[in-house]
Amino acid sequence: MTFFRESFLHKNTDSTCRAAGLTAHIIVTPRVPAQGQDWIRSYDGNVWMVSRSDERWPLMGKLVRERGFWPAGNFHVPPVGSNPFGVQGLKTIAYELVEELGEAPDAVIVPTSRGDLIWGIWEGFRECRTRGEISHLPRMVAVEPFPRLTRVLHGEDWRGQFEGRSSLASIDGFTVTYQAVAAVTESGGTAVSVTDQEVAWAWKEAARSGLLLESSSASVLVAVLRLVNSGWLKKEESVVAIGTSHGFKERSPHERDQ
Repeated sequence: MTFFRESFLHKNTDSTCRAAGLTAHIIVTPRVPAQGQDWIRSYDGNVWMVSRSDERWPLMGKLVRERGFWPAGNFHVPPVGSNPFGVQGLKTIAYELVEELGEAPDAVIVPTSRGDLIWGIWEGFRECRTRGEISHLPRMVAVEPFPRLTRVLHGEDWRGQFEGRSSLASIDGFTVTYQAVAAVTESGGTAVSVTDQEVAWAWKEAARSGLLLESSSASVLVAVLRLVNSGWLKKEESVVAIGTSHGFKERSPHERDQ
């Protein structure tokens, strides 16, 4: 058996398991749309419902310990990120960027919750630098829906709880992981917290350009503009903004406001 967390809509884990002859057991909250839950069941996946995101971890831990499930996501408190095998796979994003660009960009902007993605990309760039494939390392920027890493970078303990409200379901949550802090600090990067209103504008701008993003992914556009306006990013620098999921994952910001 395999076990996956709510990020299934990013990773297509339900279809991957089905192709491998395995059953995906996926914990979701009511924020996951009914359409998404139907996708899981269409691949013979099992849906487990909890009321809020952090309730996934105790349930997953119980299933791992008592029923022998293989975890792809975090089940520790405080959280430590997803299964290391999955995080290692995220390094290939850096490999692809180096192959495409011929060099590392000056900055990489990443929608961030637990920090699996930003850490995996950072690890990939470090490996490329060690092999002599790039001449410099990029600064890593974590985009968050309310101040979490931002507060840690200003001196708060990363093991604390960071309460906030946001409609950006894929990057919400009240905790910070060590690997997220490390990716930002080791690279000389930063964290940017965005508002729902800013992201709604960015979502529409991306859609007008022919790019339909999930709102959590559209958050990177807000971060880029803010960092350019503040002077942290120079207009001549090369920047990669990571879009992690398609807009079909959710209702549009306009529909959510109705």
